[in-house]
Amino acid sequence: MLTELDDTLLHQAPLPFASVSTSDHRFYDRYWFEGFAPDGSAGLIVSMGRYANMNVLDGFVTAQQDGRQYNVRFSRALRPAVAETRVGGLSVSLEEPLRVLRLRLEEGDHPLSCDLTWTGSLPARLEDHSFSRVQGRAVSDMYRFAQVGT
Repeated sequence: MLTELDDTLLHQAPLPFASVSTSDHRFYDRYWFEGFAPDGSAGLIVSMGRYANMNVLDGFVTAQQDGRQYNVRFSRALRPAVAETRVGGLSVSLEEPLRVLRLRLEEGDHPLSCDLTWTGSLPARLEDHSFSRVQGRAVSDMYRFAQVGT
């Protein structure tokens, strides 16, 4: 299956973008954002994950304030819209690569909504390669990057 990303010069494997180069069903890409009030009275986590070998894009927003927690979750089939970072009322937009992202949660039948701009305060840092085995079986093989922002 071809997608709009296949018309770019960004391929990293001899495959169309709708496919990944591993058969591991757990393979994923994920956005993860966290923010907390210094006194612990409020917190917010926003995440969106792409699970190519399970044909799933999902996401959630969880907010905590004054001892109460609120959760909103979404899920959809990944294909054919593999490049779209929108699931239900949640979207993540890349405004400036490795620096600025926009997180939006539309109003709905839940108590949360937001329109946030996340801006990196420091350059993104690629973490060391992580590979682990348990009893000879590969259980984790990943690279991640982390970045502090506001």
